[in-house]
Amino acid sequence: MARDLSPQLLWQSVMWKLRGVLATESNWRLAHRARELWQPAEIEARRGLARELATELPRELQIDRDEGHLMLHETAIPKTDDVCAIGRTILEDASLDVGVANGDKRFSRFRLSTHAQRTALLRIGLDRRVIAMAASYLGVLPVITEADYYCSFAVEGPWTKSQLWHCDDDAGDVFKLFVYCDDVVREDGPFEFIDPVRSHRVRGAVGYRYGGYKNRVADEVMDRQVPPADQNGVIGPRGTAFVIDTVRCFHRGSRIRDHKHRRVASMICFTPPSSNVLPLRLAGNTAPLTEFASDFSSPLERAVLGFPLATKWI
Repeated sequence: MARDLSPQLLWQSVMWKLRGVLATESNWRLAHRARELWQPAEIEARRGLARELATELPRELQIDRDEGHLMLHETAIPKTDDVCAIGRTILEDASLDVGVANGDKRFSRFRLSTHAQRTALLRIGLDRRVIAMAASYLGVLPVITEADYYCSFAVEGPWTKSQLWHCDDDAGDVFKLFVYCDDVVREDGPFEFIDPVRSHRVRGAVGYRYGGYKNRVADEVMDRQVPPADQNGVIGPRGTAFVIDTVRCFHRGSRIRDHKHRRVASMICFTPPSSNVLPLRLAGNTAPLTEFASDFSSPLERAVLGFPLATKWI
């Protein structure tokens, strides 16, 4: 009963309902454009750097916005051997009894790594080529808001949370880099996605919302909109790397039934400075990964870790 809920739970329930009505794609993008009004000088400085970096990017590393993703050749990013070894070590010791389950995901855990292990992952994310890819795609020098290793385990019962088709709500656009730290086959619950053009059409057809009770799409509903043959799954050996816009692309993953199977993937999330966890934290030098700044010295790296470029904020 509503009267039995605490004020906090009641507020969350009301907001969940409102987002299920109001968080249309057009409203969502409008809201994120409005967030840029708080930081015009910062946005302009980061757009200028993005334009400079884009000139350095070879054609094969430019992400077509109609594709929304790119499989990366091993020469496109720094060697991933150390990161893969770290991920495998983490998975060997991990279980559903430790770590963090973001969004109460009973099938996934992260925050199992040390500062040094996350620093090793950030060395890939802060490679100038990777920064240039993210900046060129987003049109602005991004901020890394997450970098960690994610372990997925087998569960019983119906698929839930991010095991269902959905689009992320981090920002208006997002650039995520994934590296498989071990071989991934179908039984390991690979990352699956639908391209941005089809995803946009589906969002309109099913009345999708970036939040609330319309934030997940059932398999049978998606299958009617996009034939399974046009639903992409990323299967590959240890070190398989790809980038994708998970805001514009429907995706799902971690669908593991066999308890003999589990997987670990590292992920780095690049967002515009107008994303959900910014800009106020950016202005206050408290962006999520500023604690790693002492491990990286260049002004470009520090800006991507969340230190502001501008001194004037509204």
